[in-house]
Amino acid sequence: MPSLLCSAPGIFSFLICFAAAAGRGGGGVGGGSVGGDRGAASGGGDKRANGTDAPPVVTLAVLLPLRNSSYPWSWSRVGPAVVLALERVNADPSLGLGRHRLTYVLASTEDKDGFCSDMEAQLQAVDIKLQHDPAAFLGPGCVYSSAPVARFATHWRRPLVTAGAPAHGFNNKSGEYGMLTRVGPSHVKLGRMAARVHALFGWRRKAMLIYSDTNKDDRPFYFTVEGVFMALRAQDITVVHYTWDEQIITSRDVAKAVENMQRTARVIYVCSSPDAFRRLLLAAKRAGLRLQEFAFLYLDLFGSGSLSRAPWHRGDEDDEDAKSAFASVLIITYLQPNNSQYEQFISDVQ
Repeated sequence: MPSLLCSAPGIFSFLICFAAAAGRGGGGVGGGSVGGDRGAASGGGDKRANGTDAPPVVTLAVLLPLRNSSYPWSWSRVGPAVVLALERVNADPSLGLGRHRLTYVLASTEDKDGFCSDMEAQLQAVDIKLQHDPAAFLGPGCVYSSAPVARFATHWRRPLVTAGAPAHGFNNKSGEYGMLTRVGPSHVKLGRMAARVHALFGWRRKAMLIYSDTNKDDRPFYFTVEGVFMALRAQDITVVHYTWDEQIITSRDVAKAVENMQRTARVIYVCSSPDAFRRLLLAAKRAGLRLQEFAFLYLDLFGSGSLSRAPWHRGDEDDEDAKSAFASVLIITYLQPNNSQYEQFISDVQ
């Protein structure tokens, strides 16, 4: 079994550790990388794998959204890094890979409409397992796609590494998700950070969560605030929540959220689109709320439009009011590395 005790997160560290273990004889050995009948695509495997002089092939199963680039872990976003990592691993004899060659089989976890599908993900995983017996899985990333595949991976005793699966429930490593390793965001850690912020400022009584949820697709806003909810509740902090559907949100929905804020809490977490958040702040200001008495923590982990120099700016007549309202806002997002190693990686991928 390949060791996953890598010193640094990310696809490169995983593949390097994985390749080193495979070179010592760990992991399953597959044949070629011909796709299954559910649409698994060739990952550039060694076509000489069945020849007597061909190096043994170690297969990595890659299960990701292929067409929908709105997912941070979609193949269109992470694929170049995966291919680059494979090339470097196969080209570097110092990794202890020996005669083994690392390759991959790629399959989509999307349904016919381009959204993540738990059914498609598990069917693809089973097909690839039967046809290629991969040594490990890379992906899925979406919550509902990752859950069944991670359970299969635990049953098969195969490591599953993903930049997704951020939901609180995946923290159960002693049971059904025992073979899962996340190298990306974890909402459990987001919750821990929120709990430390509350302890630092003495916010020990109440907090409010406002988030968008359509109960469709992967429910990213819901699973993000879940981490905060669980952590604050564990600290005996009363947490109330208000939900809206941004696809059909009305002025009354926003006004009701403001009313709940006014009578419920002064620490407000918001997880929604930047436009909906701006709309909420403007409504609160115009309702007469003293926004300086509130702390707004906006959860925008991937910086989806809120991290410009002027996140309040839309070029309309509300810009000045929005700018004033944003003075009470703390935007919580992931820090983009600025070291030379990261810059070189970006250059290589491009």
